[in-house]
Amino acid sequence: MNSASPGTKQSCSDIINAAGGVYVEAGVMTSVPPYGIRVPMLLGGKEAHQLQAVLSAWGCDVKTVLDQLGVASAIKMCRSIMIKGLEALVIESYTTAGHYGVEDHMLATMAETFPTIDWPKQGAYFYSRVVQHGKRRAEEMRESALTVEKTGVAPTMTSAMVLSQ
Repeated sequence: MNSASPGTKQSCSDIINAAGGVYVEAGVMTSVPPYGIRVPMLLGGKEAHQLQAVLSAWGCDVKTVLDQLGVASAIKMCRSIMIKGLEALVIESYTTAGHYGVEDHMLATMAETFPTIDWPKQGAYFYSRVVQHGKRRAEEMRESALTVEKTGVAPTMTSAMVLSQ
């Protein structure tokens, strides 16, 4: 259930399977609070459907995406790039706006462009997440960068997110 690249999950699977175990990947798709055990998770691997039945019976919100290992992790990593990227932009922009004393003006233009988002509330939430979980999230972004790199694309933005976290 860790946030790791498809390649890292495959390497872990190789070790577990070689020792006689069974490996199923799980991608936790949002913050655990307030969901707790019902946090949405994606499963992948040959035994994912069997694990889904067990975890569902326990009250977990799980869905098998494919029997192929790495797909659940790829979905999680791509989502993480978007979420942590938005956080990085908000924190950098808000901090800069605050320095120049133009935060209220900047937020007003953001509200005009994206009227369905409560920017002060969203900004406060992003700040709190980075402060609380930045170290772990930086590692997640390193894994996300590996995911991007495997496509042949340079992980320029994703690598920068490591620093912002």
